[in-house]
Amino acid sequence: MTGQTSASRKNNKLITNAGKRVMQDAIDQGNFNPTIQQKREMLTGIRALPGCEKYKIANLEQWFRVRRANHEKANQANDLEGQANLPPYPSTAPKNMHRALETLYQTHPSPSREMIFAWATLTGARLEDIEKWVKDRQAALSQQPQQPQDAKNVATYASESNAPSPAIQSFLKSQVVSPVIHSAPASAPNHSFHLSAMSPSEANHSGEDEADTEFTDDEVHPQPLSSREAMKANGARQHPKGSSYESKEKMLIAKAIELYRIKVTSEDAFPNSLLRSKWARMVWEQACQEYDTDIEADDSMIKLIMAQDTHLRGETKTAAKTLVDIAYGFETSRKDSIIKENRDLAYQLKSSLAFTYRRPEERKGLYQHRIILKIVNMVWFKNITDEGVRYTEYNPFPLHGLALVLTAVECAIDEWILGKLLKREFTADSYRMVYEGHVQSLITFREKSSHQNILGKILEVLTDNALTNAGAAELENFRHGEVPEDVFDEEIRQFEL
Repeated sequence: MTGQTSASRKNNKLITNAGKRVMQDAIDQGNFNPTIQQKREMLTGIRALPGCEKYKIANLEQWFRVRRANHEKANQANDLEGQANLPPYPSTAPKNMHRALETLYQTHPSPSREMIFAWATLTGARLEDIEKWVKDRQAALSQQPQQPQDAKNVATYASESNAPSPAIQSFLKSQVVSPVIHSAPASAPNHSFHLSAMSPSEANHSGEDEADTEFTDDEVHPQPLSSREAMKANGARQHPKGSSYESKEKMLIAKAIELYRIKVTSEDAFPNSLLRSKWARMVWEQACQEYDTDIEADDSMIKLIMAQDTHLRGETKTAAKTLVDIAYGFETSRKDSIIKENRDLAYQLKSSLAFTYRRPEERKGLYQHRIILKIVNMVWFKNITDEGVRYTEYNPFPLHGLALVLTAVECAIDEWILGKLLKREFTADSYRMVYEGHVQSLITFREKSSHQNILGKILEVLTDNALTNAGAAELENFRHGEVPEDVFDEEIRQFEL
């Protein structure tokens, strides 16, 4: 014990508080694992200070090693504390969400995964939360005594069918949520509920477009009706007699969603609530003009359209997360050496936007890394019918769209910043400023290289490669205009023989 104390005191004499401040500055900037070059620079600065002349690289590495260990322990403790404080189903926290789930569950107590997916979309909750809620609900009910067979309650209705209701079937086929699900037996009072479409992020943040969930009674005996019947029961305006209003409504929503995604990709990937609402109504009017109709969108339809910026960001982040380990060389392992390599790699990639280069280690080919094209392919140019092929706004690919891709890649790299894969939410609060930084950098690069149009050429090449991936380039080669006249002449000659 005395020996250890003496050794500790001896090491403390090797460096003064001023010398420690040099290393602490790196910690304050989030650099818990400096590179060899950074260590050498720090050591040179420390040895230049009075009383630190004998400080060695081994002492510096040990100092950082202790701080890293303490930092990781603190992070692990915070993660455990945060998980302990989470509600069992976080995204179902908004008011009346559980009552809505109870109503759906009473109708179908053994829902399929497809139906649970529909419930998640209808309520705006996360799929995994709904699955856990259903599982726990089934476990709780299995421990309760069986009810009499002649009991007049919801359970008797629930046993009639386990197939999705017409409203959910319609959603699964069209991928568009029917704006109103209304249910009430003819002989019962008007027990009804209304679910407005919203994104999962909106369900988690009551400050933005909170779900409008209303109940008229504590007991609900659902009897699924079509959306046309629901609108009639609610006193809503009726469709013109003999028209296929519901089909046209779905067609307009699908068109408006595509137009809204163009706005998000080409103008702002993190729009505020006012801009989202403005865009949603604008694209609805554009969709109506294209289909020569004047159908008015209700609040549920507008909210459904507004949710698409969240969906698009989620698609982009998912693509980036899928590709980032292969594209840059991250490796999942419990070995300390591999964890350290992952951590060093993440810091190196984020340094001076190295991850955007075609060859990051050489800093060559700015904004041309192969992961960019792969993400663009996965999100906008999957095949010849995808939106990137059909809309000219994606040709060339927008600058703001490239900024979104870069932000998603940076978020995916951030998940490896501690050396092992830890989930990071791709939220506006966390990454809006990162996105705006990429936008500004791209604009600056475009202006500085305007005489050569370097960024414009990069985007053109990116688009051409994406079109090739989608099969559009090959298809164009097989599209012919008018048939040459000599073909007709030859056909006539053969016919006359």
